[in-house]
Amino acid sequence: MLEQFTVADILTWLADKTLIVNRDFQRSDKVWPTAAKAYLIDTILRGLPMPKIYLRIKTNTATRRSYREVVDGQQRLLAIQSFAKDEFRLGSTREALDEFAGKIYSDLDQEYQAKFLEYMIPAEQLLNVSDNVVFDVFQRLNTYNYNLSPQELRHGKYHGKFRNSVVSASRYWGFFWDKYPVLGNRARVRMGDDELMAQMFGIILEGVTDGGQPKIERLYKHYDADLPSHAPAQVDRTMEYIDE
Repeated sequence: MLEQFTVADILTWLADKTLIVNRDFQRSDKVWPTAAKAYLIDTILRGLPMPKIYLRIKTNTATRRSYREVVDGQQRLLAIQSFAKDEFRLGSTREALDEFAGKIYSDLDQEYQAKFLEYMIPAEQLLNVSDNVVFDVFQRLNTYNYNLSPQELRHGKYHGKFRNSVVSASRYWGFFWDKYPVLGNRARVRMGDDELMAQMFGIILEGVTDGGQPKIERLYKHYDADLPSHAPAQVDRTMEYIDE
């Protein structure tokens, strides 16, 4: 059963413990880095969609009360709760609105605080199902998922400066792909535009070398924490020159 709940609903349920994070369903013990959490909050503040979460509704027949368990989407909900508690600051990318950079929740204007709290999170609810049914649901979801492209895998794996700069530049120059038939829509859906932009950053940073997936992977890894500040502007100047 698919429903939508506001961030305010989620925060209230977490606070009064009617929404419980079930660690048994955590796919990994790794905690999201701040960059990944900030990217999610930026998505929410700009009203862009996020993947649905999965909740299990359990009813206690003796007390006649129900509560929810998070079975998928824990990192997202914990990131939302952490931001609401002013526990981390938003980063700065060209894609993000400038007034977000370096701010905690309490620093946001009331307009954006309201947008954050009113954001609707899609949730698939599993009513009183067993653990085995939950595991079966995830198995089936994974069976019918597309195999991710190398670029889609990198997009989920890295959340540092190189990745954010590539995403920002790719979106900023989105009109270029519409103007010139360099990439088709299918390639762009599978993040081919981000992959090409990553290669352009690589040329700016290291010159023309052998390409290929291992080279792109190395760029993401090497410049994840420390990207030379001149690179984004130099990529922009190069794109402007090509367009002219």
